[in-house]
Amino acid sequence: MTQKEQIAAHFRAEGSISQLEAFTRYKIMRLSERIREMERRGWQFAHITVAKNKKRFTEYCLIKRGS
Repeated sequence: MTQKEQIAAHFRAEGSISQLEAFTRYKIMRLSERIREMERRGWQFAHITVAKNKKRFTEYCLIKRGS
C-alpha cells in the first residue's frame, strides 16, 4: 500500500491526521507533501493549526475526496 493509499484509508476511518500521527502509525515523514499531491488530484483538506502543550502543529481534516 502506498503512502497516499494509507493516508486515504486513514481519512476514511478517522477524518483527520497530524504529522505526528502519520509518522507514529505509518512512518510517513513528509505528510505535507503527500497532502499536496492529493490536493493536485482533487482532494480538499482544511489545514488547521493546533496548539497543544505550548507546541503548534498542523492537522489536516478531509473536506472532499478526490480521484
